[in-house]
Order: sequence, then structure tokens, then C-alpha cells
Amino acid sequence: MTGTWRSPGVRPETVSRVCVDSSCLIGVVQGEEAFAPLRSLLAQIASGSVELVASTALLAEFLPNHSRSDRDLTSQLRGLVKSQATLVDVTPSLAEMAADLREEFGLKTWDAIHLATSVLTEADVLFVRDGKFPTGRLVRGVWVSTPYDIEGEHLFNSDIDQENL
Repeated sequence: MTGTWRSPGVRPETVSRVCVDSSCLIGVVQGEEAFAPLRSLLAQIASGSVELVASTALLAEFLPNHSRSDRDLTSQLRGLVKSQATLVDVTPSLAEMAADLREEFGLKTWDAIHLATSVLTEADVLFVRDGKFPTGRLVRGVWVSTPYDIEGEHLFNSDIDQENL
């Protein structure tokens, strides 16, 4: 793996490549408070400092979770993914890994595809909402986590006068 080395059980200090499950994208676009930490992530993706990778299967997930009257949101989400993400096709090797992960962690098929995509693309983090994911740990080199601000947790708080330390 070419990603940043880290101890098992420790989330990465720097993030350069992420995967996000559909519910996290939906939550941040809809302005849900639980997903507020991901706002800075979207800004970093837009600026090119962080790469978003996603399975093409993500595009199929948006409409089934929403009513037909919410087509604007679906269109916005698909547009975001198609314009900002590096899309990865579901290949036989990805599908086989997803099947293994599905069995190992009891995941739904879509969730296993997101996790397998994260592993195969060597993402630093997979952000998830679903409690069935193995969160707060490394899975085959990928930190699986509920949303957190990738900029917000530094050794020193920016409000502290560093010269007086």
C-alpha cells in the first residue's frame, strides 16, 4: 500500500483520498448537523487538495432513498459525484472483495461495495453513517469512521498563542 502508514486503531493524521457512503453525502448536502464536519471535506475536494473516490454504484443509491418529488436533490448529488469524484467501476475483483467484506462484517451489498472501493483505491478514510460498518478502526488499511472534520483536530488549537507555549 502506498498510503500514509499509521498504527492499527489510529485514524490518519493527514487525508488525501476519501470515500463517502451515499447517506453521508445526502446528509451534508441537506445540511444535517451530524454531517457538518464534512463541509470542510467538500471544500477540500472542490479545491483538489483531497481526492474523492467512489464506486459507480453510488450513483444508483441516491434515488431509492428519496421520494420522486426530491429529484432536485438526486440530481445535485449525482452531479457532485460525477464532477468531483474519481469513479471506479464494479469489476469482478471489487465485487469479490465486497462479497468477502459483506460476509466478514455482515454488511449490506451497497455498503460492502463502498468499503471494497475504499480498500482497492487505497483511500485513507471511508466516511459512513450506517452503524453496521466497523467504525473507529482500520479495515484492510482504510480508516472507517463516522463524520469528523479532517482539518479540525490538530495538535494545537489555532486560537492558542503558540509563542507563549
